[in-house]
Amino acid sequence: MTEADAYIHERIASQPQTLDEVRRTVVQSDQAKNRLSLPDYFERFSYDCSLGRGCSAHEWKYDETKNRWSHALTGEFIFRWIKKDKRAIDVAMNVREWKFVNRRYFPDAPNHLFSANGGVELGDVILFFLPTKQALIHRYAPGKRSTEILKSRMTKVGTNEVLMTGNPDDERFYEPESGSGEEDEGAVVPGIQEGRDFS
Repeated sequence: MTEADAYIHERIASQPQTLDEVRRTVVQSDQAKNRLSLPDYFERFSYDCSLGRGCSAHEWKYDETKNRWSHALTGEFIFRWIKKDKRAIDVAMNVREWKFVNRRYFPDAPNHLFSANGGVELGDVILFFLPTKQALIHRYAPGKRSTEILKSRMTKVGTNEVLMTGNPDDERFYEPESGSGEEDEGAVVPGIQEGRDFS
């Protein structure tokens, strides 16, 4: 049996067995569900909600004090789809330490979710996960670095005033070299030109 045949066999086995069961099945369609939403089984383990307000695993509620929707429950893992490319997988596993979702970690997951290589695949991506604490460090690292760079360029000049000139004493400060200005003297300034734009 080929991989495709085995997959089809598993999907057929997971369907209702009789026409009466098909007729009694209530289908709930959620517009928020998309190609990269997590399979329903993994949604309850997920810190992030990939289904939106219709998700029963995260119990969405409207907070009137903040005037916005938020989910009350969060899972213990963050899931991420990684492209099925050797370089992308190597970076995810070796550098960022993402773990490959497989049956060893989730033994109760339905068989049809796993491909022949043992992972959860969707087209050209594979599902990885990481404990929330570690994944949030990776998630917020670029913002933290950006804030550090911004702070290195701010100079306080008054009680409530800050200049974005940069602090030359800071080792992260970078000032690009500007030209001597001699070659710029004869340059044409772009913009509206009377002979061309007005007739």
